[in-house]
Amino acid sequence: MPTPTDHKQSGKMRRFGLTRDEVYAVAAVAVVALTVLTIRLDPFDFWWHLAAGRTFAERGPWAAVSANAFTQPTATFFGQAWLAELLMVGLFRAGGPVLLIVVQAVLLSGVFGALLALMVRRAQGRVRASALLLIALVPAAAHNWGIRPQAYALLPFLVVLWTLTAYRLRWSTRLWPLAVAMLFWTNLHGSFVLGVVLMGIVVVVEGVRSFFGREGALSQPEWSRLAGHATLASLSTLLNPHGARIYGYTLGYAKLIASSDLCTEWVSPSPKTALGATFFLLMIGVFAILARARQKPDPTDLVMLFAFLWPALTAVRNILWFELVAAPVVAHAVRSLLPAEEGPTERSPAGAVLALVLASAVLGLLPLRAARSEGLDPYTDNTPVAAVEHLRRMPPERRPLRLFHNEAVGSYLLWAAPEQQVFIDPRFELYPQSQWNDLVRLDHGAEPNAVLRRYGVDGVLLLNAQTELATHLANDPSWTLDYRDDVAALYLPNGRHASN
Repeated sequence: MPTPTDHKQSGKMRRFGLTRDEVYAVAAVAVVALTVLTIRLDPFDFWWHLAAGRTFAERGPWAAVSANAFTQPTATFFGQAWLAELLMVGLFRAGGPVLLIVVQAVLLSGVFGALLALMVRRAQGRVRASALLLIALVPAAAHNWGIRPQAYALLPFLVVLWTLTAYRLRWSTRLWPLAVAMLFWTNLHGSFVLGVVLMGIVVVVEGVRSFFGREGALSQPEWSRLAGHATLASLSTLLNPHGARIYGYTLGYAKLIASSDLCTEWVSPSPKTALGATFFLLMIGVFAILARARQKPDPTDLVMLFAFLWPALTAVRNILWFELVAAPVVAHAVRSLLPAEEGPTERSPAGAVLALVLASAVLGLLPLRAARSEGLDPYTDNTPVAAVEHLRRMPPERRPLRLFHNEAVGSYLLWAAPEQQVFIDPRFELYPQSQWNDLVRLDHGAEPNAVLRRYGVDGVLLLNAQTELATHLANDPSWTLDYRDDVAALYLPNGRHASN
């Protein structure tokens, strides 16, 4: 039979540990952190940002960044994301790729932890349901978790979403974070226009609701205050090195990329791909929950949901923004589908142990990433680290001046070998469509000699995945293999003796 001492000791134990809700919350954030810590650095959207950041660190954010391309000798790059690029290069210099990955894990864990808090608030405390919904977002969201300026834009996006939601639902009267978030966001990434869209939707829809006196609508003074702060926040986007030109560049760039089928991030999601299938299943789930919910979303929620659904249907890189907007709306709807909760659960030492295991798994990845053991090298297999080192060691008279390569190699060259003029790199706006077409033709081995002669190429640096062009060069007596490793190969015109 339990004694009074037993009950006293049991009560002490219940003061420690975690409740079941807290364990679910920790698990959801841990899933985000573990996913980010497995990211490997891909050259497409990483190295050229570092190179731009290096230029801005040396010459200031107003500097005109040269394309550094022999194919476009007079082109300059519009440095819209200068603040994010400065942050990236600073972190890389301080701690290398591992520090960047760790900071990315902390950043995204914080962003999605804050998103979870917003979901729980809208679900009126339903932590477990909100945590499971957040975990369901990860497979599609992780596609856009690479280390690049867009990742740093997630924080101001969430600040804007939180502030607008809290104000219109009367959780808070604070609106000053809008201007602060937009000021930083504008200098971090071109997605800042989404913040203007968010504010515009809330101001317009809430204004209509206020005008017609709908239940729960803002009063006229409340709406006027919202409209004033949104206007001020929109004007703060002009505080950047390029002023109003930033809108023309950002919208023009999006239109240019969307019209091309060369960038896979800007193609429509397809149910035939894993990412597309995941997104469509998620979308079906969202609207199934909203259809069944007894408490329907308000007009502002619905307009935001559909406004961000269309971009997600047209480009896979926009899926993440749709998820961020949809998650709190769905959490609000789920609340009406669940039975009433019995009350707070007791704290359990077992919950603390589980949370400790998850935290240990997250922290345990850090020394493994630092050790760069097999399979955990932070660089992807299309980063030609050793091949570029070989290129830089070549005597100046033998080193190619007009080197052909694809855009991934060009990105890495901009950072690792800034003295080397590139053929092409991932900055799509700098190169004409005809040059991208030539790159595709060369990858397929179509008339390679004619294309290479057109650009005066005197060296070819290929990734091993470019098998068709490599086969042609290996069988062409006018080309000689100068270097090869597990990632890339360097070919030089016949007559230049191999150096390795």
